[in-house]
Amino acid sequence: KIVKEFKKGATISYLNNKYGISGCGTISRWNREYDEGRLGVDNRGKRKSQQVIEDIAADISNWKTNLLRPEDIQNRTIRVEIYEAYQSYIHACNAADFEDLIFQTTLLLRDNKEVRDRWQNRFRYILVDEYQDTNETQYQLLKYLADKHKCFTVVGDDDQSIYAWRGARPENIKILGKEYPQLK
Repeated sequence: KIVKEFKKGATISYLNNKYGISGCGTISRWNREYDEGRLGVDNRGKRKSQQVIEDIAADISNWKTNLLRPEDIQNRTIRVEIYEAYQSYIHACNAADFEDLIFQTTLLLRDNKEVRDRWQNRFRYILVDEYQDTNETQYQLLKYLADKHKCFTVVGDDDQSIYAWRGARPENIKILGKEYPQLK
């Protein structure tokens, strides 16, 4: 819970500082984008700037849990531009948010064969508990780590998934069975 609150707070803090909230709690550029319908929120009833910021922070989190970098997103909205600016900012600060811990690791294993080989050799056996609560990025991480030896065990019950709000995909259990038919 502490890490989650810190991550949410860090993302929202960046968004507040970068785009500036005035004393009355509005964000000038975002309000203009909002009025034009470009932020992707229902503008029939005014939403507070803080809620828009929280929604965008949630979008960034969702993109990362689905292994999507800003350049991977086809529909170039203002929200994607904000995601891109946020990623540039945390990179310039040599920092990472909570999702980056798995997101950046997965990208590194995907894009760097030497690193992938090193870690595949280091872990011959892998155990994942609560597998029903894995998201796309975590699923890909397991695949990159286990691909060489294919010696892994997952424990999970798709009827007990409780983290859909965080991007968990209980269907990963079925997908895993299709991609690794030798699993028992």
